[in-house]
Amino acid sequence: MSQENVDFMRQAFQAFADGDLTSLAELLHPEVDWKAVEDPVPRRGFDGVLESLAGWFEVWEEAHVDLEELVDGGTSIVAVVNMRGRHAGSTVEVAERFFQVWTIENGQIVAFREYKTRTEALTAAGLSGHDAAA
Repeated sequence: MSQENVDFMRQAFQAFADGDLTSLAELLHPEVDWKAVEDPVPRRGFDGVLESLAGWFEVWEEAHVDLEELVDGGTSIVAVVNMRGRHAGSTVEVAERFFQVWTIENGQIVAFREYKTRTEALTAAGLSGHDAAA
């Protein structure tokens, strides 16, 4: 089941990279619990995800998110992502690394949490014994 979830997350990242919100929406549970780093509170459902993404895209004039690694945690998958882009009105490129925990149940994403450190994400996914320094 774990490898299926890793493959599932690769599909979700590809849909996001392609800007295919229809495919991404089909992967989300109707009541998905979503919390990006910049969100002050968790969002719920596809409308909440769209609100979160809209706020993110308001800040970035140009942004690219690249998947670096997926760490198999069974129903929780930790994604290591690199984001680079330019804030609206700026010519300076910014690069950041984020760590995400995606929870999958019955073939749907039921929760998403984003963290600034690998250790936080691994702990949240119940993988604190995993190599946090990698």
